[in-house]
Amino acid sequence: SFSWLSSLNFRAFQYAQTVLYAVEEINNSKDLLPNHTLGYKIFDSCATPVTAQRAVLAVLNGKDSRENTMCSSTNPLLAIIGESGSSQSIVVSRT
Repeated sequence: SFSWLSSLNFRAFQYAQTVLYAVEEINNSKDLLPNHTLGYKIFDSCATPVTAQRAVLAVLNGKDSRENTMCSSTNPLLAIIGESGSSQSIVVSRT
């Protein structure tokens, strides 16, 4: 049973897939950003501003429940891309 499919926001999922594709294309290109590798972390806000705020604060504070050995906290955070919903994006941008 795939009951979770009824609650999946396909538009937000497409946005996330677009980011993944773009990062992969940039990282695999020898012409775009040579000698640099982009990374990403994608958080699910469950379409709530409070969860979006928690996620952005976790990123800014460097806290993650799953540490990735491929990434170190010494790399600079260059951007936070907002949410698919406007209420969550407002919270993220203000934070």
